[in-house]
Amino acid sequence: MKWTLAARKDPEIAPDEIFLDASNAPAFDTARFEGRLEKPLSRGTFFYLSVVLALVFSVLVIRTWNLQVTNGTAFAAESEHNSLEVEILFAPRGVITDVNGKVLAENAEGEDGAMRRNYPMPSLGQIIGYVSYPKKDSKGIYYETKETGIAGLEAQYDARLAGRNGQLLTERDALGRVRSEGAVVRPEDGKTLRLSVDADLERHLARAIADIAGRYGFIAGAGVIMSVQTGAVRAIVSYPSYDPNVMSNGSPAETIASYSKNPGRPFLDHAVRGVYAPGSIVKPFIASGALTDGIITPSTIIDDPGFISLPDPYHPGKSFIYKGWKALGLMDVRDALAWSSDIFFYAVGGGFENQKGLGIDRLNYWYRQFGLGSRTGIDLPGEVGGLLPTPEWKREVFNEPWYLGDTYFTAIGQYS
Repeated sequence: MKWTLAARKDPEIAPDEIFLDASNAPAFDTARFEGRLEKPLSRGTFFYLSVVLALVFSVLVIRTWNLQVTNGTAFAAESEHNSLEVEILFAPRGVITDVNGKVLAENAEGEDGAMRRNYPMPSLGQIIGYVSYPKKDSKGIYYETKETGIAGLEAQYDARLAGRNGQLLTERDALGRVRSEGAVVRPEDGKTLRLSVDADLERHLARAIADIAGRYGFIAGAGVIMSVQTGAVRAIVSYPSYDPNVMSNGSPAETIASYSKNPGRPFLDHAVRGVYAPGSIVKPFIASGALTDGIITPSTIIDDPGFISLPDPYHPGKSFIYKGWKALGLMDVRDALAWSSDIFFYAVGGGFENQKGLGIDRLNYWYRQFGLGSRTGIDLPGEVGGLLPTPEWKREVFNEPWYLGDTYFTAIGQYS
């Protein structure tokens, strides 16, 4: 049996039928959009849609402004920080040694793993000084990256000792994993500073000054030992001093507080910044000047009875007495220097009876020839110059005239 489908024939459309359908179209109300498939939006719907679109657009504009203008710099920096981290590579500070290479200041690892300064001879605190370490904020980020010398040689030679810090650049992905790492700037170690000071001699001098101060009740003192041939400082002590390890670490606070309360002023470098009457060390200078000016000769003899008596011009019958340390008898210039005769140099400096004196102007002239009253130029911070007393200075400061006794005291280095 065979099944077949009859071929379908498409009906033909005659033009007259189309026109006939058009003429018989239903009576739709076109004002109400009857007989149409689309319909325009109402004003209410359009208004609400516009409001929604405006709000969405406003949010996008505000967000874009916030990202790129208001917080653009911060977000950009944070974005870079997230991908690239820069770590400071601290340069080791230079070592300080004595003339023989003995270490006086070195670097050692602290309890927190960071490098810390170590001072094996705390008695040298005033000379060596101390440092201030790099500082972190509460987030552990360094806001101060330099180890800075604060006092003494640490401050004077800070540029030499400090070296130069380096930088380590680390690249991380979005998950915080390290992708690459490398030193952008390698740290440069600080240079070694070798002193003329002898650590052993320094220790003995410090002990001797402390013993004398304790025995006689002195609260402060200083001492310097120099090479006669070169002028190099072999030992220099300021008493009392401070422990530079304590000052660098900033603790214990009680110890630091005790320094501030000490009447001997441990923070004052008595050897460099203290000003004192020089004493009898000036007598050779006066002898040299008096011989050069012809005030005395090597054979000039002056009697030292242990004092000089001068009449008081303001009170008849009374006298001013200027004592020596001992009655020494007849003295020439060699004897006067050997025995440190005050009476001899009273007479040579200010004059007495038949002995003509240099006078205050020539005394100060010869003091200046030997460097008194000026700075030595020692390479320690804060050095101050001395004072050469003059009649003008005394009148300005004390509103008093200059007396012969002032010249006497100046001649033996005891004016104060």
